[in-house]
Amino acid sequence: MKINDIREIINNNGIVEILIGVELDPNSTNIWELEDPSALIIYKSHGKLKFDHIDLVDRGMKVHGYEFTESEEKKIIDFLQDRNIDDMI
Repeated sequence: MKINDIREIINNNGIVEILIGVELDPNSTNIWELEDPSALIIYKSHGKLKFDHIDLVDRGMKVHGYEFTESEEKKIIDFLQDRNIDDMI
């Protein structure tokens, strides 16, 4: 998996949604018939942001049944931490 960019950050009353562009391996892209995959990372705030979960979305819709591997999740979280996501919100 390759991470491309942060596409959007939405802060919605303590729930932060971060959309980042991703490129999955060609096999996953074909199996899931993906056109423009993104990772939607959800943080919940109770004073301090805490990671909640990650979903794969394509063209604005959640890809049901797809789960990121632990290493992919770690790569995404590290990507956001390297960019000081707390300062962006």
